[in-house]
Amino acid sequence: MNADRDNRLEALQMSLDKGSSQAAFDEVCTVLDLWPEQDGRQAALKYARETVQTWLPQDRRVRWEIGQGVPARATLSLSLACGLRIRGQALGTAGLAALAALPELAHLSHLDLEVADLGDAGLAVLLTSPHLVGLTSLAITASNVTDIGVGPLAGLETMAGMRSLSITRNMITDAGAIAVAQSPYLTHLAILDLSETAVGAAGARALAQSPNVEHLQRLALNATLLGDASIIALAASPYLRGLEELDVAFAGITDNGVEAISDSPYLTRLRTLDLRGVDFQNDSWAALMAIDFDEDEHDLGHWYRTIFDDLT
Repeated sequence: MNADRDNRLEALQMSLDKGSSQAAFDEVCTVLDLWPEQDGRQAALKYARETVQTWLPQDRRVRWEIGQGVPARATLSLSLACGLRIRGQALGTAGLAALAALPELAHLSHLDLEVADLGDAGLAVLLTSPHLVGLTSLAITASNVTDIGVGPLAGLETMAGMRSLSITRNMITDAGAIAVAQSPYLTHLAILDLSETAVGAAGARALAQSPNVEHLQRLALNATLLGDASIIALAASPYLRGLEELDVAFAGITDNGVEAISDSPYLTRLRTLDLRGVDFQNDSWAALMAIDFDEDEHDLGHWYRTIFDDLT
């Protein structure tokens, strides 16, 4: 028994000594998962946690390819992690309920979901967990979530700490964007991504008129139904004066929308602008080229590239 314990300790220490990386984190979790409870597993977990918690956040994320239910390693891994990424096709009601009940979710600051069968009901089960109290970043991708799911999400008090919200490739319309804009809790977002959805002019206007976007540094609405009216509203919003990145590629924009961006008195801090898909018909691109950007503060290469890619 002592020899087995010594071997486990050596394996654990070797994994910890590899330093901050996703591979090392996964290895630590594997060693601890195989550690018998009756042979000091909790002490080993405590020892590992002291080291792992000093690692970079991006290296402390559980990458979980799901099936039905909760894998055996989930509880142990989550107690060490700060982020959880779930990919899969069949989480199931039982799996969602089991996951939501884990106290270890309290350690999470990042949650990244791409689960085909999640849907609005599944999202509600997960996000109403009493343990998800520290989230600052939430990404929901291609998970069959609609406006029905976004409304309750925006009304959760646990969303008050959210800094990054991404709901992409889901069945979101203007109503979903309006829910975000009117949320009493989503008031400190630095990143908002509603790309590849059916958000259009009404949703864009709601965002433009909402103080909820005044802290945004990045706004992504590519492959949506914006059109020029939406861009004109966004460009006229004083709440977006801090925006540094704007992605409106393939969103039905013409020269009128481009001119609104270049003439905006508020979008003066933009470093990156994605205009792929714009069919330039006049000299609106020249107005962007003429803006006197500070090369030390702005990514000129990206401005030029996104414009000229469409002209050549």
